[in-house]
Parts: sequence; structure tokens; C-alpha cells
Amino acid sequence: MNKYNIFGMIIGIIYICLVFGNNAGEPHNLPFNFGSLIQNGSLYIGGKHIHHWLISLIILFYSIPYQIKTKSKIISVLNGFLVIMFFQGISYKDWLDF
Repeated sequence: MNKYNIFGMIIGIIYICLVFGNNAGEPHNLPFNFGSLIQNGSLYIGGKHIHHWLISLIILFYSIPYQIKTKSKIISVLNGFLVIMFFQGISYKDWLDF
């Protein structure tokens, strides 16, 4: 962990306070729709809700090794943000409901 990861975590906490200041199952503070893919700010594939914690985990699976290999500052910030998004997502009671 480095200062760029910590900066990304701070950005993640601010983002959560602004956008996810809600309870599980409630719409985001900034809901938007994009066809059937994004409904009220949530991603749906095949009618199933894809949780932000799962998206974050999948991206982290690829981006952490990339950060280690390249020492990229941008990827370090992104990884810090995604770690916060992952842990915030699994804090919901419905984190395993798809």
C-alpha cells in the first residue's frame, strides 16, 4: 500500500457518502438509466443485478498485479477506490442477493 492507494480510498469514501448514502435496496442518490443495462444506477445483466462489490473485485483481480508490475500512480489510486467500493458493498445485508 502506498500514498496513492490511500488517496484512492479517501476518494472512495467521499464517493460513497455522496452517491451511496442509502440503505440496501434503495436507489442511489444519483440514479440514472441506460436501456436495460443500467437501472436506477445499478448494473443489470440478463435481468440479474450485478453488485458493485463484485465488479470491484473482478477489476482488482487484474489491476493489483498491474499496479505491482508497473508502479502506476493512476492504477494505485483506482485500486484504493475499488478496495473501498468492495468493502462497502459487502457491508450491505443483501450483498449476496442477485
